[in-house]
Amino acid sequence: MDEPIEVNNKFFSHRKIYLISTLIVVVAITLYLFKSEDSALYKVEPLTSSLVIRTSGVLRPLIYRDLYSPQDGEIKYITDNKAGEKTNKGDLIFSVFNSEIESLFSQKRKEYSDEEYEFQQKLISLKQDILKTELEKLSIEAKYEGAKSELLAYSKHPDVIPTLELNIKKREIELLKKQITQLMKISEDQHLNVKQFENNWQNKKEYMNVELGILSATIEALNIKSPIDGNIEYIDESLQIGKVVSKGQVLGRVSDFSFWAAYLDVPVASIDRIKIGDRVILDVNGHSVAGSIYQIDQKVENQTIKIIAKIKDDNLTILRSELRVNASIETNENRPLSIIRFSNNIPLNSKTLNVIAHYKDGKKNKIEIKVQEISNEKIIFESLGSQVEAIGFY
Repeated sequence: MDEPIEVNNKFFSHRKIYLISTLIVVVAITLYLFKSEDSALYKVEPLTSSLVIRTSGVLRPLIYRDLYSPQDGEIKYITDNKAGEKTNKGDLIFSVFNSEIESLFSQKRKEYSDEEYEFQQKLISLKQDILKTELEKLSIEAKYEGAKSELLAYSKHPDVIPTLELNIKKREIELLKKQITQLMKISEDQHLNVKQFENNWQNKKEYMNVELGILSATIEALNIKSPIDGNIEYIDESLQIGKVVSKGQVLGRVSDFSFWAAYLDVPVASIDRIKIGDRVILDVNGHSVAGSIYQIDQKVENQTIKIIAKIKDDNLTILRSELRVNASIETNENRPLSIIRFSNNIPLNSKTLNVIAHYKDGKKNKIEIKVQEISNEKIIFESLGSQVEAIGFY
């Protein structure tokens, strides 16, 4: 009976030693973990910053002009200047040939030339008629004056000239006077006709000149010139001499690269927080450039509103075309943030981080923070409240 009891005592002795060893290991690991958490704590400091709205859009020159084909036609000239090269206002960039307009202009010009010739011939004829009337009137007036002189001579010798001859001479004078009056009326009417004819022609000529002017201006508009001083931003690479183009087709663009603007799309829900003059930061090929909002559109498209920010930066002068950019809009609306600072390099790059929050009352809690800015020296994140005094990473 004594021997089995001795075996059981040994078994319980080994079991006790195993439990004690396991307990020691668990306590050691727990103390190590708590020590690890406390050994990498970072003080949380309050920070107030402007609310930043992140968006994207297009950066393009503030002043630019697209060059359109004014009519259907064929390309007959393209400038030798390349994209990015300087151009002055009035420089010829493209020329388009429209056969219908050119043909109509030639036809109208010939018609007006023929009508001008007909007018001149008719005018000469009318003036010749006036001249004939004047000559005839002068001839009758001469006869009239002669008859009057003869009658006067007859009246001085009434005993010599028979009464019948005197009466005939008086009748002749009356007829000549009547002819003179009629010719004067005819001459007056002829002068009025010439004046009316010239006035009608002048009115018609003015209309023809307007019509020719419109056609001439239409043809001149086919010579597409630079509307501003600037640079050629681009020319449609598919264009070549003889290529058919359509009315309204964009052939190229001239831009002033001195001033740039960002055309950004902002969600409707955020538009009330944005004001004219708010600062805008753009990421342009890895470089930050600043500007300010100067126009907010009122039209809503796809739940976004277009805003325009003026950008003035010497680094942009090297750009020669528009490009997509990411942007941050710094509003005047403040928001509570928190910041931790550190000297050692922590390899973190995330919009959210899992941390252990240490509260003033000694409590700890694993939480997720939303990062606003992160670098090798600091992390700025949304405020965790005034009760959190430090955080640690795990």
